[in-house]
Amino acid sequence: SALAAAGLMGIPVIGYLYRAGGLVQMVSSSAVPLPEAILFIVLAIGLLCARPRHRLMRLWNSNTPGGHLLRDLLPKSLLLLVLLDLLVEGGARRGIYAQENVSSLVVLLTTVWLTVLFWRAASLLNREYDVRRKGEAALSETSALLHAVSDNTPDAIFVKDRTGRIIFANPATVSLLGKPVDQIVGHTSNEIYSDPADAQIVESSDRSVMETGKVVIVEETIRFPSGQRTIYSTKAPWTDEKGKILGLVGISVDITERKRMEDALKEHETQLEELVATRTAEVSELIGHLETTREEEKRKIARELHDDLGSALTALNMHLAILFQQMPEDPRLNDRSSQVKALLSTVTQTTRRIQASLRPDKLDIFGIKTAIAEQVLEFEDYTGISCSASLPDEDVAYAPQIEIALFRMAQEALNNVARHAKASHADVVLDDNDDCVTLTVRDNGIGMSATQAVQTATHGLRGMRERAGYLGGDVQIVSTPGKGTKIIITLPKHARENTVSTPECDREEEKRLA
Repeated sequence: SALAAAGLMGIPVIGYLYRAGGLVQMVSSSAVPLPEAILFIVLAIGLLCARPRHRLMRLWNSNTPGGHLLRDLLPKSLLLLVLLDLLVEGGARRGIYAQENVSSLVVLLTTVWLTVLFWRAASLLNREYDVRRKGEAALSETSALLHAVSDNTPDAIFVKDRTGRIIFANPATVSLLGKPVDQIVGHTSNEIYSDPADAQIVESSDRSVMETGKVVIVEETIRFPSGQRTIYSTKAPWTDEKGKILGLVGISVDITERKRMEDALKEHETQLEELVATRTAEVSELIGHLETTREEEKRKIARELHDDLGSALTALNMHLAILFQQMPEDPRLNDRSSQVKALLSTVTQTTRRIQASLRPDKLDIFGIKTAIAEQVLEFEDYTGISCSASLPDEDVAYAPQIEIALFRMAQEALNNVARHAKASHADVVLDDNDDCVTLTVRDNGIGMSATQAVQTATHGLRGMRERAGYLGGDVQIVSTPGKGTKIIITLPKHARENTVSTPECDREEEKRLA
């Protein structure tokens, strides 16, 4: 109707343009006023524009090459044809050429314009065709490349729409799902997986991608026809140019064998750790047993020195004293007897010193406080380094293994001060706490760095650590270059159940013999 109104009202408009009275009265018996004709044409154009989805207007409004061509050439062509007709008619009226030549000139100019028009249209279409052909070639090449990648990759690649239906699946996906392509493409997870729980796992991660629009990386254990498999999937949103989510693109990697290897490796590591822990405990037990055995041997040797050699020296001293009393007065014999007495005294003192180093009598008789105090005095006399002891005021008594360990470690710490510290003063502090006893030996020597304190692996320090670890304690070394070194030894008050203790009767016998 709009096209018919525009066509009918266009006749009087042309009549007014060419001053043809017959065209003005052709539509009706009376002449159609020009404003009314133009108003009807505008109304017709408005009616056409009001329905942009109509099949006639869809071509005009489309972004296709035909729409561009129609919008570009039709208005110009109509306007140019009207202008040509007006120019030809104006030339005839001015007498430039005869009236009978008007039709020929109009036909000639129209033919030329139509030729240019069609040539222009063909050029535009050809250019559009070249662009499209290049785009199709590039698209075909890209599509072939994508198909080559997706078809030859061992990982499953799939694409799903917003409803969760698979719209693309590469051969690896088909092989993993174990179903024909027609039972995969166009189907949802509930239709593909036989177990609803597996379908729920897959759909849960799919919904997360759809709702958040972010990449989701999940590790899923799903049952397939080939068995239970562990899948490592990366799912990313699939969007259009406006950012609207159309679906998702996913890549799944079968990591079942890798997980089995990792589980086997973890199990092997656990077994190895248990074996190392067992062996470490056995070695620690052996070291503790060796330390206990060595202390027992030292105690036995010290007892034998006291019983046998000490008794022999005492008897020898008595016999020599009687013998010297019965000897006649002779200066030479008196000098010789003095030398014998001095030698006998030296042997006796050496025997007592060896006995004390093997098993200190004061430790067994008076306890750890007296033993440490005596050791500090001996260290000060022997090395010339001033040394002080800070001991608990009250009497303390610990398990025999704890006391001998404290005494030996105090000896070793003071020996290290004498050998390496270059110190002028040392302190020995014994603290009795609720559940443990702490022995601290510090000096004002040259010290060492934290790295040296950790890497220092002398036999003395290693033996201290092993002895303390066996008894359930620990040894800490705190040192700063130029500011001395502090060794902190912490031991429990009670010995472990698996340590060998000195019988109480042996201690009583040692007290009696001393």
